Amino acid sequence: MPKVVPEYKEAAKNKIIQAATRVFSKKGYHDSSMDDIAKEVGVTKATIYLYFTSKKELLKIISTSANQTLMEILHKSFKHHDYMKALEEIYAMKTDMLTRLLHTNFEMIALSTDDENIRKIIRGEREKDIEALRVQLQNQMNKGTIRNDVDAYILAHLVLALYWEMATQLFAGFDKAKVYET
Repeated sequence: MPKVVPEYKEAAKNKIIQAATRVFSKKGYHDSSMDDIAKEVGVTKATIYLYFTSKKELLKIISTSANQTLMEILHKSFKHHDYMKALEEIYAMKTDMLTRLLHTNFEMIALSTDDENIRKIIRGEREKDIEALRVQLQNQMNKGTIRNDVDAYILAHLVLALYWEMATQLFAGFDKAKVYET
């Protein structure tokens, strides 16, 4: 049996994750199946199971990749003390994710009322987002580049709460330019 080159394995996993993102976006998490994802990739369902144990695992990985992107944006933007750029990039990244996964995001929230595993995924990703932002804000407060008379944890919550309000406005059909300006 031939050995699989690690780079190929990683590329195959990424291709499956991208396909799962598209399928979840089109059909929603609940109505999607591993067969749908396999068809989107152009492989068998058995091949998908070589890389991922379940649809929930794929959902968790998709959520985690959003958190990693947020961390990269925060690190790059705060490193250069460009706070408006950081907020603009966070807004762009989060609204892009919302647009691609709108149905899935709201379906996950709805499913979380009856599914402790999904609730844990959502809670875990939100906690990571808050902590990543808190650390970056606290670092800037310690350096004196932003005011330090506000608790970084509370400020991180407020920034992310503002994002969710803007996401809700976009979902409700508010004017995109006005939401961005806000």
